[in-house]
Amino acid sequence: MLIQHLLRHAPPRAALDAANEAVLALPEDARLQEALARASVAAGDLDLAVRAYGKLAAMQPGAPEPLLAQARVHGAMKDTPAARRAIQQALRLRPDSVEALAHLAQLEAAERRPAQALAAARRMQALQPKDPRGLALEGKLRLQARQWAAAETALRAALRLEEQAGNQGDIAADLHRALRAQRQDAEAERFASGWQRAHPRDAVFLLHLGEAALARGQLADVEPLLRTVLALQPDNPDVMNNLAWIGQQLGRSDALSLAERACALRPQAPSHLDTLALLQAQHGRHDEALVTQHRAIELAPDNPHLRLTLARIHLLAGDNASARRELERLDGLGDAFAGRPQVQALLRTL
Repeated sequence: MLIQHLLRHAPPRAALDAANEAVLALPEDARLQEALARASVAAGDLDLAVRAYGKLAAMQPGAPEPLLAQARVHGAMKDTPAARRAIQQALRLRPDSVEALAHLAQLEAAERRPAQALAAARRMQALQPKDPRGLALEGKLRLQARQWAAAETALRAALRLEEQAGNQGDIAADLHRALRAQRQDAEAERFASGWQRAHPRDAVFLLHLGEAALARGQLADVEPLLRTVLALQPDNPDVMNNLAWIGQQLGRSDALSLAERACALRPQAPSHLDTLALLQAQHGRHDEALVTQHRAIELAPDNPHLRLTLARIHLLAGDNASARRELERLDGLGDAFAGRPQVQALLRTL
C-alpha cells in the first residue's frame, strides 16, 4: 500500500526506494516483487524491472503474466528479440492465451510484419470466437494498413460481440475512424450520435471525438467534450491538463485552477507542468512560472518544446535577453525541431 501511494503521489524514486527496502525484508513475497517491477518502470530503471519480472516469473512458473509484463519492458527498451522470447515463453506456458497473442500481434505490427500480426489476431479469433478482442485487433491492424473497408467489417463484428458482452472499449472509436477515412461523413456522424445516445458515459469515445476535433483545430468543439469526460472522471489529471491548455487558448477563467489541480494529482508530468507554468506567467506570476518550468525541464531535459515555453515565459516577464538565449539555442537544432517556425517568429519580434 505504501509503494502504491508513493507511485501516485510522490516522485517515482521514492516508490522505488520503498520497494527495494520491502523486497530486502521479504525477498520471496511475489506481491512485493511485482510492486518493485512497477516502481522500477515508473522510475525509469528498466534493467531492474526486467530482473524483477524475471524473478516474479520464476516464483510463478505456470503464469504467463510476468513474462508478458517483462516483454512490455523489453519493448520499451527497444529490445525486440528479448520481447519476442518472453512472449513465446508465455505462449509455451499457455498456448491459448489471448493476451499473449495480442502482445505477439502488436510486436509483429511494430516490426512491420503485417501478415504475421494478422495471423496472430486471427488465431485469437479462432481460440475465442465470442471474445471481441481478436476482431478489434484485426480492425486496428487493417486501419494501420489503410484497408478501410476491411477494418470497418472487422470492427462492426467486434462491436456486436462487445455490446453482447456489455463491455466498453475503443472499438467504437476505431470504427468511427474507419468511416471517416472512407469519407462516409454522414454515416460517421450518424454512428457517433447514436453511440453517444446509447453510451453517454463512454469516456473513451468522447476523448476520441475530442482528439478528432482538436486535429481539425476546432478547440471550441473539444472543450464541451472534455468537460463531459471530466464530469465522468473528476480526478483525471490528463483531462484537466488538456482542458487547461484549451482554456489558455480560449481565455477561460478556470484554466489556471485546472492546471494546478492536474499538477497536484500528477506532479511529475512534464506536460502538465508546462501548461501550468505558461498560465502562471500569463497571470503575472513570473517567478513561480520559472520554477515550475525548470522543474518540467529537469524531468524531461531532451524535450525542446519545454525550452520554447521557457522562452515564452521570459518574454512575458520582460526578460528579452534570457528569451533570446533560449530561442537561439532552439534555432540551432535546425529543422529537426518541429517548433522551429515558432522559434524564428519569436526571434523576429526581438
